[in-house]
Amino acid sequence: MKNTKKILLVLSLVLAFAAMFAVMAFAEGGKVNAADAANDLQWTFDAETKTLKITGTSTALTMNPVPAWDAKENFPWASIMGQVEHVVVEAPITEICTYAFAYLPNCVDIVLPNNQIKLKDYNTFAGNPALTTVGPAGTPAGVFDARNFTGGVSQVGENSMRDKEITLLMPVEGKSPFTLQKFASDSTVLTIYVVAGSECETWAKDLLAKSGTAGDFIPDSIKIVNYDGTYDPAVVPEDTTAGEDTTAAPEDTTVAPETPANPDGVILTGSIDAQYSKCTWTLTADGTLTILAKEGVTGWNEVPYYNQVTENGWLDKADMIKKVVIGAGLQKVGASAFKDCPNLEIVEWTSIGQLA
Repeated sequence: MKNTKKILLVLSLVLAFAAMFAVMAFAEGGKVNAADAANDLQWTFDAETKTLKITGTSTALTMNPVPAWDAKENFPWASIMGQVEHVVVEAPITEICTYAFAYLPNCVDIVLPNNQIKLKDYNTFAGNPALTTVGPAGTPAGVFDARNFTGGVSQVGENSMRDKEITLLMPVEGKSPFTLQKFASDSTVLTIYVVAGSECETWAKDLLAKSGTAGDFIPDSIKIVNYDGTYDPAVVPEDTTAGEDTTAAPEDTTVAPETPANPDGVILTGSIDAQYSKCTWTLTADGTLTILAKEGVTGWNEVPYYNQVTENGWLDKADMIKKVVIGAGLQKVGASAFKDCPNLEIVEWTSIGQLA
């Protein structure tokens, strides 16, 4: 009898330890912002369901140190980013920090609370090529519900939703929560629902006007639909895409004038006139980008930093750039000036003394 009790005790201990290790194997987690004692948001990851869950009572989702495209180790869940397929936020957050749900390459859907949420800074959902669904619980697959978003962030979904058909529901009132810069992927097929006459409709038409350039992270296929703020996936919408004309144009029999010879092979030129950067640039067919200080400029002058490049620079053809030549009179290369140039091999300069 005593031996039987001992055996049962041993079995009970074995089962208890097995259960404990099973929980450890299938769940990881910790504080979202370990540096902020007042913020009680916690994250857990269930390896069985591939779900990253955020709970707590704090309303601001913040991280410290702040993660970035070149500092992914700063994500609280850095060790399991490639395993995450679902994100569920159960905390009553009203503010989301930069890069909050970025670089989860296999994440399919992100569930957020059904209240107004301010997106801060940029890259909130960037680098998620598999992403198809964002919004409150119950959001249909393939829908990016932005009706609760505010903020005006840039690069919100850079290189996300790749090769996906996405329905984007925009807010009924106010400005777009996103800028035009790097909205998704070139290959995203996007249908945008907007209220007629709203600021978001203007944003959608501007996005449509910018689409079609390779490498700009703006969908090449965009359709605009008017709605009243209510979405029913069962209703087939009427396409109200701005500028669409189904009338066949008459055939143009005019002979085009011969294109003048271009012995230098120049394919793109530009000029930047910022506070500390006054330069001109030329990109030639052999992939050489030449940046020169403007004539007559004295004092400090530098190659523009990344945000200035996105506004007036060479990023539309960044994948063509193989060599950069920086002329005299430019003393510094601005931060991340060439970060979107994957084929860049050579940089030559005359007077550069500082790299940001």
